[in-house]
Amino acid sequence: MLEKEGEKLLIDPGAFCFIEGILKPEDIPTPDVVLITHTHLDHCDPAALKKIIKKQTLVLANHEVCEVLAENKIPCEEISGGHTRSVHDFDIHAINCQHVPIFAKLPENTAFLIDGTFLHPGDSTTIHGIDCRVVLLPIGPYASPIESAKMARLLMPDIVIPCHDAALKQFLLERMIKGIETVLPGVKIVTLKQSESFEII
Repeated sequence: MLEKEGEKLLIDPGAFCFIEGILKPEDIPTPDVVLITHTHLDHCDPAALKKIIKKQTLVLANHEVCEVLAENKIPCEEISGGHTRSVHDFDIHAINCQHVPIFAKLPENTAFLIDGTFLHPGDSTTIHGIDCRVVLLPIGPYASPIESAKMARLLMPDIVIPCHDAALKQFLLERMIKGIETVLPGVKIVTLKQSESFEII
């Protein structure tokens, strides 16, 4: 969740956020905007979403996600790659990008650049040519940390926040982060545990 001047924007409240029971959907403050990158359950959980959003919440996503949410009677407005929306003090730019290879058909994956500062790539490691200060970087289990580090090196943000690490043992996660640090000299690596926050100045 991103928060700016009291406005709240939530990205990908998927099933893995709640699987351990540490956090429940009901614990999440009502967002003004929700963005969903793709249809996989660990990013798009309609049952959880119904408990998070209120009538005034705007949900934005690509065509595939909107279809899934429509089947679950959740209102969603489509945003296509290359388009920008300004809502609730957030400038949201959508970017079409390929999901990392998996043992199944690849979903439509949409990255979001918020306020020209914060990039959430969904499950992509192929984005380049984007000017941003902060990158949420997928590092597992399907996203290769080497490919993720290459993407971060091309983007060269000020701050990298590793994510998509739920399936990694702590010692392996620490090794991966150390590896990323070696190829990103001068970039601040910020690791956040569940419910922790970080201020972007």
